[in-house]
Amino acid sequence: MLTIVRRNGLATATILAALTLALAAFALRPGIAGAQTVTGEDTEVLNGLQIAPVNGYFDFGAGTGTNAGIVGAQCSGEFPLGGPNIPAQVVTHLTSTSTQVRVLHNNGTPLTGSVVVVCTIDFGAITTPAAVRNAFAH
Repeated sequence: MLTIVRRNGLATATILAALTLALAAFALRPGIAGAQTVTGEDTEVLNGLQIAPVNGYFDFGAGTGTNAGIVGAQCSGEFPLGGPNIPAQVVTHLTSTSTQVRVLHNNGTPLTGSVVVVCTIDFGAITTPAAVRNAFAH
């Protein structure tokens, strides 16, 4: 317990001001560079994911499902913007083990070929979102 003896009002005010500034500086100091603590949910946007659906189907593989801490996933077409393989419709399906997408042309027919998608991934309270991000990067 801190006891301040009141001898001089100015000295007491100076000590309290210095203590307040020191506590504020301690509270606002930056954390360790590169350290990340996930305490709740984290949302990541992963763009530039090149995939090659076959008959419209693509599976991102093991480590991209709810067992890996993902609580939501939504993908949409990013590229190409023209030509025969525009990823006009992308349906996302999250399973316990992986994230799967169905990619269709603008007329609803299945797309086969190389396209680029962007996915918004909602992570739950997990400790290694980087590992899951890497699983999507193939």
